[in-house]
Amino acid sequence: MNSHVPAASLASNGTGKILVVDDDVINRKLLRDILEACGYQVTLAEDGLQALETALDNPQDVILLDVMMPRMNGYEVCAQLRKDSRTAHLPVLMITALNGRNDRLKGIQAGATDFITKPIDAEDIRLRVKNAVFGKHLYDKVQEDYARLGKLEFLRDNLTQMIVHDIRSPLMVLSGVLDRLALETDNLSQIQRRDIAHGQSSCRELSEMVNSMLDVSRLEAGKMPISRMACDIREIARLAAESLVAMAREKTVALSVTGDPVSADVDKDIIRRVFINLIVNAINFSSPGGPIIIGVSSAGTAVRVTVTDQGSGIPPEYHQRIFEKFGRVASCEENQSYSTGLGLTFCKLAVEAHGGQISVVSEPGKGAVFTFDLPVSITPLPAEPRQPEESCPPLPTPPPPPTPPPRSARILVIDDEKWLRDNLQTILNRCGYSVETAADGREGVEMYKQAMVGGSPFDLVIMDLIIPGGIDGKQAIKELLAIDPDVRAILASGSADAVLMASQAKYGIKGVIVKPYTAKPLLALLDKVLRS
Repeated sequence: MNSHVPAASLASNGTGKILVVDDDVINRKLLRDILEACGYQVTLAEDGLQALETALDNPQDVILLDVMMPRMNGYEVCAQLRKDSRTAHLPVLMITALNGRNDRLKGIQAGATDFITKPIDAEDIRLRVKNAVFGKHLYDKVQEDYARLGKLEFLRDNLTQMIVHDIRSPLMVLSGVLDRLALETDNLSQIQRRDIAHGQSSCRELSEMVNSMLDVSRLEAGKMPISRMACDIREIARLAAESLVAMAREKTVALSVTGDPVSADVDKDIIRRVFINLIVNAINFSSPGGPIIIGVSSAGTAVRVTVTDQGSGIPPEYHQRIFEKFGRVASCEENQSYSTGLGLTFCKLAVEAHGGQISVVSEPGKGAVFTFDLPVSITPLPAEPRQPEESCPPLPTPPPPPTPPPRSARILVIDDEKWLRDNLQTILNRCGYSVETAADGREGVEMYKQAMVGGSPFDLVIMDLIIPGGIDGKQAIKELLAIDPDVRAILASGSADAVLMASQAKYGIKGVIVKPYTAKPLLALLDKVLRS
């Protein structure tokens, strides 16, 4: 947006509105004659109270204000103007016969922009008023551009939200088809299985990108539900690093987590994602063989986390930009620029939502140290034996094989999208579940009720939150709870309200999976809920 406007057009004669305030009628008329001769529109006020009333009722560009007046002097009028947001920005030129230093300081303290000394010099008046009008019009132009920019950002964010929302449905279709094909292992060649795996990986990556965009929007709007509890930050760091071992091995990068157990009141899942984003960022910009160290320590009233890499480094001028949405950072080695996407933006907003701060210290060629602080928890962690500092790799000892999941469980799927109902039914049936579907909340509630009456109750319900027509997911879960207080329900939804509902015990939600999702996390969630 080109906001350059020639100075002449901002300060040209005839465009300024001037309020002259003076209890002396001769001075008022003299100032009016001088200013009207320059093309200004002049309004007169004979005392401070009238000046305040006029300034509010008839917006001005500049106020010429006498100091010595009855009822309310110029200092008091100026102070009142500065207290009101409607007039606080107006240039106020004080006209006074007082020329002492203390008088000027008193005027500056009250908020005066400039001073004009009596006796009045016509040329002095013209020049000072011209400059003041220019400043006021420049302020108006900045405000106008700022408002226009705000509208454009609002439209951009709405467009982004609409695109992201519309991407979900075809992405769910594509992901579902790939998941179904992946089940046909006996009929696929090795190349076909590899291609399907690549497609599934791309779907997961795109799903994470979509969800990150939505999470960033929710964090910016202050609508991201945060479930705080006392957590061991070092343990969250260890689990995050552990999940990225394979990625680190591909880059031949060594991950290590250092420090002692330290407790902070955080949303465990959100802070884990902060760790993952920072570690992934470090892996991407590290040289092969370079170490990445995740440090956790106590820093007084805060828990301090550092993620240190030996990568190419970040020039100082980009230290703030990298935390902006899709900020671009120059590469020192390849003379190119790369988008930082939304990962670091999410980190910044998530840490700040927890009352913390995040920053980076880096120089080109010397790696980077990302640091964030979180308020320390007042709840102490349970005592545990001191464990050695963990390094990743090596991989952790594999857990014992889990107990076979209850695949014979009866599941009810409630969703208005027919392709999604059919796809879930196919996948879950192939996994050994018995699945029935309903197209809306009312039908789902009736099916659940009939199943209980018939002696074959559903073990679990998977339902969307936003269901057009009939009753929505929120009302449906209330009615299901009335029928069966022990109902187990999973919300599969793209709505932020789903996460909020899941955090409230009164709804009885056992889990949430955010659209778009793939079969693997859904099956893991089903297994977890059915075992509980």
